Amino acid sequence: NTGIQRMSGLVSNLLSLAKMEDSSRGISLSPIRIDKLLDNIIEPMMPLFQEKSITIYYEIPQLVLYSDPDLLTQVMTILLDNALKYTPEKGEVAVNAFSDKAELLITVGNSAVIPAQDLPNIFDRFYRGDYARSADQGSFGLGLAIAQTCVNRLGGKITANSENGQTIFTVAVRLR
Repeated sequence: NTGIQRMSGLVSNLLSLAKMEDSSRGISLSPIRIDKLLDNIIEPMMPLFQEKSITIYYEIPQLVLYSDPDLLTQVMTILLDNALKYTPEKGEVAVNAFSDKAELLITVGNSAVIPAQDLPNIFDRFYRGDYARSADQGSFGLGLAIAQTCVNRLGGKITANSENGQTIFTVAVRLR
């Protein structure tokens, strides 16, 4: 039953968010090669991007950071899943990573636009602007809230910028 599956997904997302916000739960730091982590997320998604004729560009340097691989994987999976959902057919997605000595910056850009009035609210729980409702993919508006909670747990920052026909999400986390 589709209704039961949707409710189960909602409960699962809410539990995940509650667990992440439990500050007594520590994070598990280990060395992560960002190129390998992103390859492991992007490669299995390639057929889904191809199905929508979305071109995905990524060339990730072999940077190592000390972070929680599970939290970082969850953030990047959410951002790539959103790019897949909201990028129009025959659109483009670009993933980049670079370091500025102290931080690792990862960007996920796509050829979709978030209206200016929606941008300040996209990380709020259950927020779904008109752009999201018009491309309804069965989501609840929790993905970006979960991504922000994960990044906050890592001591980092996530931002979004949408202009000139594209949206770019930037995740900044400490290298050590």
